[in-house]
Amino acid sequence: MGVDLDLDSEGFPRARRIRSMRDVPEMLTYWETAEEIGLITVNSTRAVRGPNAELIADRTTRALPLIRAAVTEFVRSQLVSTQRHPLDLTQLTDVVVTQVILAGMTSEPPVADSEDAPSGDEQSLLDAFVYDRLDRLVEQKWLTKDDAYRVPAALQPAVLRAVQLAGAESEYALSDMVDSHVTLRISLEGTHIPVWRRVRLDASLPLSALHDIIQSAFGWEDCHLHEFSAGPAYSGGRVFIPNEDFAHRDLVGPAVAEEEVPVGSLLSSVGDRLTYLYDFGDDWIHHIVVESVDNPAPESPVALCLDGRNMAPYEDSGGPWGWANMIEASADPHHQEHSEIRDWLGLRPDQQLDPTSFDRNGINEAFATLFG
Repeated sequence: MGVDLDLDSEGFPRARRIRSMRDVPEMLTYWETAEEIGLITVNSTRAVRGPNAELIADRTTRALPLIRAAVTEFVRSQLVSTQRHPLDLTQLTDVVVTQVILAGMTSEPPVADSEDAPSGDEQSLLDAFVYDRLDRLVEQKWLTKDDAYRVPAALQPAVLRAVQLAGAESEYALSDMVDSHVTLRISLEGTHIPVWRRVRLDASLPLSALHDIIQSAFGWEDCHLHEFSAGPAYSGGRVFIPNEDFAHRDLVGPAVAEEEVPVGSLLSSVGDRLTYLYDFGDDWIHHIVVESVDNPAPESPVALCLDGRNMAPYEDSGGPWGWANMIEASADPHHQEHSEIRDWLGLRPDQQLDPTSFDRNGINEAFATLFG
C-alpha cells in the first residue's frame, strides 16, 4: 500500500517500535475498514478471512454494493476526528473539509488555491490544516485537484453517504458523556398479555449494546435484522442500524451506524422514547421509554434487569398473533394444530407452556456474560 514502516506520514522516523496495527495510523484506517465491511474477522490474537472476503474479488456487479460500502466506510473514517471539543482545531478542520467535499459534488466546485493560503496567525494555521487534509484526500484519489476540488462522479454516491454518516456521528457523539444510568421500560407491542422488562444501564453504552441487552432480556436469538428509530417503526424517518448492514439494506430514509451512537444521546431524560424493531417478518416492535435517570451506585453493573412480566415469544413464532395462537393451541387438546405446535415448542407430554413465567435472575446472568 506504499506505507513506509520506517517513516511516519510526515517523513520523520517513527517514534516507537511497531507492535500492532495501531502503531501505523496510515494502515489502521484500511484495517478498520476491512473489518467493518467483513473482509476480515478479528479476535484477540489473529485476523482471518471474513464473510465478504471472496465477494470483494468478484468481477461482476455482485461486488458493487460491498465496494461502495468499503469506499463509504473509508471516507467516513477520514472525516471524523478523534477530538470532540467543538473549539478543537482538528474538529473545525473536519467541518471545513466536509464543506469542500460537498461543494466538490456540485456544478461550482471550490477553487484549489492552497499555495495562496495566508500565514502567521490562527486563521492561517487552520488554513494549513485544511489544505493538508485536502491534499491527503487527493493522494487517496477520491478527491481530484486541478483548478478546483472535485469528487469523481463514480464515487459521489459513496462519498455522500460517508459525509452523512460522519455528520450523524458528530451529531450524536457526546464530548462529555454524563456519568449516569438510565432506567428503561421496554415493552412488546401487540402481545395478548403484556410482555415487558425494566432495565437499568450505563448511558454511555452504544445502541449496539442496547440491542444486545434487548436480545438477552427477551430471549431472542439475534437471527434477524433489526433497527432503532426515534419514531414509529416503518415511519420512513432516521433509523439506527449495524454498520455491517449498510452494504445490503435497501433503506428508505437516512440511517446512522448504531455502534457510533451512545444510548444517552437519545435517551437522556424521563419520558424520552425509542422504538426497536426486530425481525422484519414477524415484526416484533419494542417500545422503549426512559423512567428515570440516576447517578450510578458504587460497583453497579453495566446493565441490570430490575423487573418484568410474562414470557417473551419464541423466535420465528409468527409475530404477536402467531404467538397467541401457539399458546392457545398448545393448551387445547382439541385444537387442530395441538400436536404439531407442541412438537415445535419442544414440550414434553406432561409439560404446559406458562406464558406468565419470568426469570429475572436468568436475564441478569445473561447480562453478566455480555459485559463480563
